[in-house]
Amino acid sequence: MAAHKVAHATLKGPSVVKEILMGFTIALAAGSLWKMHHWNEQRKVRAFYDMLEKGEISVVAEEESTLTVKVDLQYVWRGEFVKRTITENGLDN
Repeated sequence: MAAHKVAHATLKGPSVVKEILMGFTIALAAGSLWKMHHWNEQRKVRAFYDMLEKGEISVVAEEESTLTVKVDLQYVWRGEFVKRTITENGLDN
């Protein structure tokens, strides 16, 4: 029996399946990074409002367009209790 000759198409460029998988992988990676960014921002906002609710920080409106943020910190540094206040101008002892 003689072997039949079948004309096969020769692929010159990348395969369609490979391109779809690469696009899906890149989209999934970009979407994951975007979602992690939003989770991080949401965590920061939630922490700010929790501290505001507990009274650890306060927001004072001085003028119509200016806000001043005051943060009272209490912590232990090298066995010594430290109490600091931070405003937008810097550290106030």
